[in-house]
Amino acid sequence: MAFYIGIDIGGSKARGIVFSKNKVVKDIEIITPLKLNSFKKNLKQIILVLTDGMPTNGIGIGVAGIVTKNRWQSSPNILF
Repeated sequence: MAFYIGIDIGGSKARGIVFSKNKVVKDIEIITPLKLNSFKKNLKQIILVLTDGMPTNGIGIGVAGIVTKNRWQSSPNILF
């Protein structure tokens, strides 16, 4: 079975889901930390909780801000 992860990062919360065959298998929601170091730790934790040892075919992340050369540069929601 193919599993995919989707993560939406907003100004007040971040939500992640695992879906397969167009059905949500698992989801998690956390408060978005404002500092980058805390945010990185929480993003990693979201992914670990969602995958829970399952092989994953892909991850998509939606976030407000500026992306250049496939790197997230800045966001109005998280302080760098």
